[in-house]
Amino acid sequence: MIPPLQDLRLRSIKRWLKDSRPAPSSPQALDNRAREIDEQMIEAFSDREDAVKWAMMKNKTWGTGEGMESFPLARLEIWQDVVSEFLPPIFEPDQET
Repeated sequence: MIPPLQDLRLRSIKRWLKDSRPAPSSPQALDNRAREIDEQMIEAFSDREDAVKWAMMKNKTWGTGEGMESFPLARLEIWQDVVSEFLPPIFEPDQET
């Protein structure tokens, strides 16, 4: 399912926050920050998904076989872009080249 269920998203965001510097100091702060990021990610995903739907409607592919094939892939690409934007890779100083 794209995006993943909220529990999985929050767990992933918390892991990313813990690995980043500086991480929130308390468990409550970590939870709050993870929920904020999750909300922003879902909003960004929804806005971009709506834009794809509108473009497909404009091109008259929404609801067609072509649209049914391309829309799931578009959603996956949108989610990957959102994750990359909000949770970019964390590089340790010795990993940078």
